[in-house]
Amino acid sequence: MSVPEKSTDEKRSRVLATLRTYRSMPFLELTSVCNIDDKELEEIVEDLAVKKLVKIINPGDLTEEIVTVREQAFAANVSSLLKEI
Repeated sequence: MSVPEKSTDEKRSRVLATLRTYRSMPFLELTSVCNIDDKELEEIVEDLAVKKLVKIINPGDLTEEIVTVREQAFAANVSSLLKEI
């Protein structure tokens, strides 16, 4: 019996919670910590960047990319941020 896949909202929440704890993290480390595959995490991070919740340093180079949480992500709790997304 397989484990059901977590929803995208749960994964976004996990990414934001992780970044709120560590503030900044290399992309590949974030995939490991959040247990999300590269492609899906890339989509989540790009979506969060459009919403101005994270900043991406060295975009496009996954081995050098760093994701940093912006101050807006600290202003409210994760669930209320996800409702806006």
